[in-house]
Amino acid sequence: LFPYTTLFRSSGAVQEAARLLRDQIMAGASLHEAMRMAGPRYFPETVVAIVQTGSRGGDVAYAIREAGRFEQELDLVKRESSKGVVSALMGFVIGVVTILASTLYVAPMILNSSLVTMVGDGVNIGWVMTLANVISILAGIVSFVVGGIFFYGVLLRPFAPAMIDRGILHIPFYRDMAL
Repeated sequence: LFPYTTLFRSSGAVQEAARLLRDQIMAGASLHEAMRMAGPRYFPETVVAIVQTGSRGGDVAYAIREAGRFEQELDLVKRESSKGVVSALMGFVIGVVTILASTLYVAPMILNSSLVTMVGDGVNIGWVMTLANVISILAGIVSFVVGGIFFYGVLLRPFAPAMIDRGILHIPFYRDMAL
């Protein structure tokens, strides 16, 4: 089933996975049972399920090929979706910076310009500034929430992955994106 000579000349995870499979199969386990015993570090549950279904159907080789294809497609989806998330976050950051810069820097400069001061109180833009301030506050709140989720789900995750994953399951929209 496996080209053992190639696998055992490999190093690291491939060699360890092959050794675990060989030991379990020699002890009498079927391939999918050996994969399950090796654990999700080497064989994700989806791959084990595909191989198990294929072995029950009588075509293990086809199941292994399909499991490999499935993992490749899943990896591609993860890479492509992360590009979309990064570009969306960059657009969000640029939008928030534009809103805050417009409200906190550009608008006061325009209001203090000589052209506007010559007109005096003849131009009533108080409602515009109130709306701009409300939008700036909302942008700040949303930025704080998005930044907190990023910090929680990306920066803290390497330190306590199981705890962070349990926490993610309680965040409504983030849970759907992460899963």
